Amino acid sequence: MMRISIKVKMALMVFLIISAVLIAVSFIIIDQLKKPLENEIEKKAAAITRNLLRSGSEAILTGDELRLSEDVVAYFKVMAEEAGVPYQSLINLYLRDCVAQHRQVQIIWPAKST
Repeated sequence: MMRISIKVKMALMVFLIISAVLIAVSFIIIDQLKKPLENEIEKKAAAITRNLLRSGSEAILTGDELRLSEDVVAYFKVMAEEAGVPYQSLINLYLRDCVAQHRQVQIIWPAKST
């Protein structure tokens, strides 16, 4: 049986302790470096999302609410499915065309019956 001297055992213990401390410090450093990177990734993801919402014919989300009748929404959903686009985009495209063509709303109210 091979006997290990006390000096070798002590050196091995010191090596193991130093290794454990270095590993713990490495995890702390990695965690500290990771936080700013995660924040940067979140900021870039938010910017990309904003740009996608603003691109093309998509309207910028403003938080304003547009109230539409169920039959109107159903009508645009059918057309949108046939065209292969989201129905909100189709409504926005139609309204954008109205703006581009300077269409005026013509409302004819029924006469009051007395």
